[in-house]
Amino acid sequence: MALSQRTKIVTKDLGDPSIIKTLPDDVKRHMLGTIVGIVTGFVERGNPKDPTEKFEGLSGQFRSIPADDKRDELESGVCFLPDAFHNMVAGPFRKMQDTDKNAQLRFAFEIYSIRAQNPAGYSWEFKPKIEAAGGNPLDELIADLGEVKVVQGRKTLALAPPAKK
Repeated sequence: MALSQRTKIVTKDLGDPSIIKTLPDDVKRHMLGTIVGIVTGFVERGNPKDPTEKFEGLSGQFRSIPADDKRDELESGVCFLPDAFHNMVAGPFRKMQDTDKNAQLRFAFEIYSIRAQNPAGYSWEFKPKIEAAGGNPLDELIADLGEVKVVQGRKTLALAPPAKK
């Protein structure tokens, strides 16, 4: 399918999580897809039903990749995740921002709908595909180029020798 742009990505963009209730009883979880992202900040939106309630989301670059190949992949600069999973990303990102205002955090989650004994009959399972990783992209560039060294009392970027062919 195609890659589409959206104003925001949410977990339900991957599919209807209540589908788990329609599957045979021995199926305990159903993969909906994957969300990957590079977090660079936060956004806030209000609840249209209750203007005093606010939701925090992530800003950056995000893509949802549905397991169902009939659904479009989506990209957006905003991503809203359920609170428990949002906090798994937001907490470490806030710590990174304490020391680097230009920090970025990268993540990838496989997302499943699982059977649950709650009124909805399902819940979410997020399985990290990578260890949430982040850093300053300039640090990564410098590491690719070489390293910062002190030469004759001055810091300088010592370029790595060209790779041998």
